[in-house]
Amino acid sequence: MDITDLRSKINEIDDKMSDLFIERMKVSADIGAYKLEHGMNIRDRKREKEVIDNLCAKVGDIYAPYISALYEQIMEMSRRYQSYLQMIVQIEYGLIGEDVSNSYSKWIHHSMGNRSFGLYSLPCEMLPLLFKKRAFKGICIDSPYKQEVIKYCDELDRIAKTTGYVNTIVSEADGTILGYNTEYDGFASAVKKSGMELKGKKIMLLGKGSIASSIKEVLKDSGVSEILNVTRTGKINFRNYTEYKDADIVINATNIGMSPDSDIAPVDLSTFSNLSGV
Repeated sequence: MDITDLRSKINEIDDKMSDLFIERMKVSADIGAYKLEHGMNIRDRKREKEVIDNLCAKVGDIYAPYISALYEQIMEMSRRYQSYLQMIVQIEYGLIGEDVSNSYSKWIHHSMGNRSFGLYSLPCEMLPLLFKKRAFKGICIDSPYKQEVIKYCDELDRIAKTTGYVNTIVSEADGTILGYNTEYDGFASAVKKSGMELKGKKIMLLGKGSIASSIKEVLKDSGVSEILNVTRTGKINFRNYTEYKDADIVINATNIGMSPDSDIAPVDLSTFSNLSGV
């Protein structure tokens, strides 16, 4: 038997193991649901030790360290999977993203009376289950999922269609999933509150992505004279932006300057000769 035959045999074993792994994770999900319903902790150290000890005794001294290490990893994955599933079925309102731990959204919504709004950091692979369960009534979407969630929406509003980004999703009583881009309204409201006039102005817009795309639509609808989009690798970039120092208004749509590095600026405002607003 040569190495090709041996590898073929390994592949057959791996196929069986992967099928069994999926089956195990599905049963693990059912166990997680049972634990949630009965108020039980996800981790049961005594149970985990019993399983590993039994497996070590079964395989013998030579393989015991290896199967112990393997099942410690499998059990950690099962616990994480159960934790995410329990989180998903309890979401009513909240912010979903890869890491939303620094967001102020929860406190903003709580101050407005929605105490059920929470912050939920989820890996991308949990999104299909999030929309399959559909336990939520309304969720906000943070990076990097604003494009990924579009495929789960039944309908999109105008700005979501135009920009290709969704940041707010509503689950209707009939099961319809509606996708919105409210970043357009957010920026338009901020401009109105500031009293800043956009019409006929030359605008320097820093950054690209969902926020910049939404802001561009506001600028277009406001009748600005020109939009100078500064990006890292574009024709206008952070190396040559000073060539356009006659811009009337500078808008920062990058993450430069966000907490905790709020003392950092993406451009030097002193270089602009005609600046009327930021």
